Amino acid sequence: MKRLKYLFMALVMVTCLVSPSGIVSASSYSTGKAVIPWYVQSSSTMCGFSVSNITDKPINVTITLYNSDGTILLDDNSASTGFITGTSELLNYCDQNTDSTLTFTLNAHSTGTFQTYYNTISKSGYGVIKWEQDGTAIQGLVAHGGYQNKVSNTVNSAFAIPINGGLPF
Repeated sequence: MKRLKYLFMALVMVTCLVSPSGIVSASSYSTGKAVIPWYVQSSSTMCGFSVSNITDKPINVTITLYNSDGTILLDDNSASTGFITGTSELLNYCDQNTDSTLTFTLNAHSTGTFQTYYNTISKSGYGVIKWEQDGTAIQGLVAHGGYQNKVSNTVNSAFAIPINGGLPF
């Protein structure tokens, strides 16, 4: 009877260590998401966005910009040409996806920027920033955007586009 009691206690202890799915997990995976409330691009307007990794590990980022008709804004897979451009901090840059506008990796504690650059094709809508990382981070990114209207090479107006109220996500 005593052996049965110890066996039962051992079984309870093992059960406490097992995840709800019944599998013991040795690694963790973190994700997060925030909405870009608005973007625009035309021959006289552009939006720029900064994305900062606030963790100690590299982080994978997916940006999906939706046009006003609900379609995904797609580009030419170059960080320096096309109507979406990005800085060199955006590692593994790819804007030739079919299910997102662009994907990239940010190193730990680094900041990269991308913009909807001046173009004769007028587009506007909203977007979603998603991140994923091996690790236990609760928050991984902080992001901010800005709008600029330019006529005859002079900036006529500019304003901020807050993302997640300026808070990490």
